[in-house]
Amino acid sequence: MELVDGVHIHVMNSHKFKSNVIKIRFTSTLSRYSVSARAIVAAILETANQSYPRLKDLQRHLASLYGAELSTSVHIVGDLHLVDIDLIFVKDRFLSKKQFLIEGIFDLISEVLFNPLIEDEAFTHSLFQTERENLIELSERERENDFSQARNESFKAFYRGHPDLSLANYGNKELLESETARSTYKEFQRMMREDRIDFLFFGEFPEKMILDRIRSWDLQPRKELKSLTHFQAESSVVQEVFQKAMGQQSVLDLAYYTPVFRDEKTYPALVLLNALLGQFPHSFLFRKIREEEGLAYTVGSQLHVFSHLFRIYVGFEAPQRNVIFKQIRQEMNRIRRGFISEEHLSMSKKMLLNLIVQVEDSPMAMVERTYQTAMFGSAYSVDGSFQKAIEAVTYKDIQMVARNLQLQSMIFLEGSSE
Repeated sequence: MELVDGVHIHVMNSHKFKSNVIKIRFTSTLSRYSVSARAIVAAILETANQSYPRLKDLQRHLASLYGAELSTSVHIVGDLHLVDIDLIFVKDRFLSKKQFLIEGIFDLISEVLFNPLIEDEAFTHSLFQTERENLIELSERERENDFSQARNESFKAFYRGHPDLSLANYGNKELLESETARSTYKEFQRMMREDRIDFLFFGEFPEKMILDRIRSWDLQPRKELKSLTHFQAESSVVQEVFQKAMGQQSVLDLAYYTPVFRDEKTYPALVLLNALLGQFPHSFLFRKIREEEGLAYTVGSQLHVFSHLFRIYVGFEAPQRNVIFKQIRQEMNRIRRGFISEEHLSMSKKMLLNLIVQVEDSPMAMVERTYQTAMFGSAYSVDGSFQKAIEAVTYKDIQMVARNLQLQSMIFLEGSSE
């Protein structure tokens, strides 16, 4: 339900697990001017607030709530940047004493959202400095990871004209260093005032109490997001980037454009193409390049369903680059010509359907799918329609989406021979 414009409440009742899950998700349009501030905000909110000014104080309080867990995270989905606050705690009926733990959890949420650790209209300097430095260290570690570096270069080349989409979830070192305790707190205030907010509940919750508590926070209406997915234009020019890798292993990262969006009829076929090419151990690239030929240490494919991107990545020894690229083209062309055995197609469907079934064994995954259904429509529906669509895909459907893939960039990081 929509409490006010831009503030949504989703309650999923389930008796299956011993724990309740609450996810509070802030959603905004992705921008380099706010992405790093939002990441710092997320780190601060899970660390301290006015009532629990030190991490050990907060941890002690969580322990008193029968081991409740509080965590935050940030994500990029298409043109959107997400900040999540997650709480996991035991259901009341499993407590040894008659208690109403949910009240204590909502008190904690109120502290996190409305009583942050601030001074002079800014986050406390020491807290801000610690969390920003932690994120800067993370960015430096990723710079030293050749797969992360190749992926970032691939994003830069693919999302030409849209540099924000090549950013990491937390931005980058330069953007993090530009933030201050005051600018970060201002972004948090803006999030509370303008972000779409989704409150997602999975487990056993008294709905009236939920509504009464959230209404008491007097969240104001905000404008709905105009763009939910990124529309990327196809390029006729393949960009090539060659760099030296930090380590001995070389990395090849290929970015393909796909016209298929996740709400189209051909989307299940694209999901199966990814499964056939590189998602699983039985996939063509893994079996051919790694197992049969022994040419690579790592090989796989990845589908970015909200931004037209299909990636193939390989880790290998530098002299094998041309051979590996040739093998990838051959496997892709075999699929485009329809050389897909019934055995491999059936196995890929089985693996995907098993993954979907496993979602029901993860409360967080169910919460995520509920959000995506509310935001993006029936491709993520929990009513079984997507499973049926997967089962109905034919090799001709996969052949068609494979033919529509167009190579956009080739990133090669050459490892040292020492």
